[in-house]
Amino acid sequence: GGLRRGETKKTPPTFLPVGVKKYKPTTPGFRHRVITSRIGLWQGKPYDPLVRGKKRIDGRNNSGRICVWGRGGGHKRKRRVVDFKRKAHWGVDGRIVRFEYDPNRSAHIALVRYDTEGVDDPTSREWLLSPLPGQSQVAYILAAHGMEEGQVVQQGPDASLDVGNAMPLRCIPMGTTIHNIELVPGRGAAMARSAGTSATLLRTSKDDYVMIRLTSGEVRLIHENSMATIGTVSNGQHKQVNHGKAGARRWLGWRPQTRGVAMNPVDHPHGGGEGKTSGGRPSVSPWGKPSKGGLTRKRRGNIANPFIVKGRPRGKKHQFKTRVP
Repeated sequence: GGLRRGETKKTPPTFLPVGVKKYKPTTPGFRHRVITSRIGLWQGKPYDPLVRGKKRIDGRNNSGRICVWGRGGGHKRKRRVVDFKRKAHWGVDGRIVRFEYDPNRSAHIALVRYDTEGVDDPTSREWLLSPLPGQSQVAYILAAHGMEEGQVVQQGPDASLDVGNAMPLRCIPMGTTIHNIELVPGRGAAMARSAGTSATLLRTSKDDYVMIRLTSGEVRLIHENSMATIGTVSNGQHKQVNHGKAGARRWLGWRPQTRGVAMNPVDHPHGGGEGKTSGGRPSVSPWGKPSKGGLTRKRRGNIANPFIVKGRPRGKKHQFKTRVP
């Protein structure tokens, strides 16, 4: 269909959905079910040239053996090609056509068209809903909170400090909220991509590196040429989702998880014993690693990563020493 969810011909919403939808308890599965609102999202199919097939892994490695438990089944999905580098249309203004649901991530995505040259009124709804151009003039990007349909999207060092615009970190002032951050320049964004996440720029460029603070509390250094996007990732209410029943988890590809104490000794360190037991030892993973706060990572000196200025808050005995840059 050509309308968004909840859209009518009289009052078409052109904004990102905000809030949650709570179901009435007409069935036991609906009693506690809560999902994020999808009013305003595109109801039709995704833009076909930017869609790829997605092979199911189901927790298996390249030899076909299960190496991750509790995965499998679920609804069939297709992968949307999202532009995490934001360099294909460097210095070119784009317009947001619509917002879409992506089953492969918690955030929403936005479809942007860059064929604005020669258009009399690129803000008109008629032009936005006109047939889309070729793949080279259209891209999917992560939708930021506060974006609107028809909004101008820029990428480059001269871009304005508006929500959704991407630029190198050296061009962003101190104290700005950012997301979609590259760890290595040119490799594509790797941090702050999930729904509702963001980071704060604490210090501008010094010795080719800037300092940012992540939502986890970690403070780290990133190269000044790495790209970042202004604002916070959309769909911040994702953390309030309550599936309501086990079947909803199955739709997402999760299978039931068997407790270790219910297994045999050959299958899990907590297995075996006569009758019901508590495992007989501190909680560990199936491979013997502590699973209740113990250290599982080898230390390289006193700090795991030279770019981490301050580790995320942990228990007192697990806190790494703070490095002064």
